[in-house]
Amino acid sequence: MKSIDFERDEGQRYYPTHYLFFINLARAAGVNVRFTLPPRADSQKGTGRRGFIFKYYGQDVLVDFGDHPTEAEDIDNFGTVFRYHYSKRRHGPRENVFPLTPISFHNWGQFSRMRKKINYRANAPWILNNQRPRHAAVKRRRRAQFILREAFGAKADFSMTGQEAFWRKINNCFLSVCIPGARETILDRGQLQQMAFGCATLSTPLDIVLPDWKEPEPGVHYLTCSPDFSDLVGTIERFEDRRRDLREVGANAARLFQESCMPARVWDWIERTLDGRKR
Repeated sequence: MKSIDFERDEGQRYYPTHYLFFINLARAAGVNVRFTLPPRADSQKGTGRRGFIFKYYGQDVLVDFGDHPTEAEDIDNFGTVFRYHYSKRRHGPRENVFPLTPISFHNWGQFSRMRKKINYRANAPWILNNQRPRHAAVKRRRRAQFILREAFGAKADFSMTGQEAFWRKINNCFLSVCIPGARETILDRGQLQQMAFGCATLSTPLDIVLPDWKEPEPGVHYLTCSPDFSDLVGTIERFEDRRRDLREVGANAARLFQESCMPARVWDWIERTLDGRKR
């Protein structure tokens, strides 16, 4: 069994979220995770930069999980860096930085079970927008909610639920409007999860690269509206009589997730990248 050495949990900021996602991803791919590395000196108790290290056959590899434009200051000290939210425009020039999937699912067994219970048909009238307006996305999300409420009234679903109920909404929706969080081009966890389950999502244009250099394509894997939401209502209304197209977008999104974001595919990408860097 392939193995990696990983940082121990000693109170690092984001350990239960970003670190644990990577740990669960590796384990689901059959990787033995050994907690032998001490935390980075700058990552203790919420004071450090947004990145962690794992060791692969003697290579120290940095994983940068920051969802803001800034990068780890010591990014040039590592031969290989994987980035959760890889932007071609922001990170493309760096020869040592490679895309990794953003956070999607922590419990891969739960994802597998839920896939059998979700069947997106785009036949219901409900337009989903189940996101809290907070942090950098407050103005964007409140603006989108106002527009959706004014145009569609009770057909716009803003209710907040538990995780499985959030996923089950896909069975009874028209589409899901997803407003990016930390920056307006990011692929948020909720949108990526809905795409994984085959739901057609609508957001502002995304600047994201996934493992194996795959990219979500507008009109193929998701629908787009302008950053000022001036065409949000018109875009939704254009698909009222094109529900088969919505189902196709959802199916394409699920296929993209299977090809680039499933644990085995992600770990295959990591290994090929690291083995190639050794040569």
